[in-house]
Amino acid sequence: MRAVRTNGVRLGMLRKFVALPGQEQRLYCSATFWLLSVKAGLYLLPFSRINGWLTRLAHLNTQPAQGRKPQTVVRAIERISRALPRWRITCLPQAMVGYLLLRRQGFDVCLKIGVCKDAREQLTAHAWLEYQGRVLLGDLDEINQFIPVFMR
Repeated sequence: MRAVRTNGVRLGMLRKFVALPGQEQRLYCSATFWLLSVKAGLYLLPFSRINGWLTRLAHLNTQPAQGRKPQTVVRAIERISRALPRWRITCLPQAMVGYLLLRRQGFDVCLKIGVCKDAREQLTAHAWLEYQGRVLLGDLDEINQFIPVFMR
């Protein structure tokens, strides 16, 4: 039996969303809005403009959210990105949105963008988030091969 789809969204996903507590529903809605906005913005505008807006919006909350873990935000971003395959939400918008949402919740994360050469000697780039010296979002087996060229 196949899952029923409505405009590209599986009903099972909708049921799971409705079953979430209100706070998590708001997180998923916020993450969806920002992922789609940043993805569209990166397509339409220069990186410097999107980065400037991100800097202004991602002010660090001095009081971390009580009881909330950064992994909750990361999980929401990763799930939404997988649920919207046609949008191809890659590491850069994921890391940018993670930076925005986590800083607003009081987590002092670091956004990094790095480059390296792949097995075919082609230049490749990757974006990730670090928190307390560990990769929080965008971890890869070969992440140590990437040389950071941008850090925020």
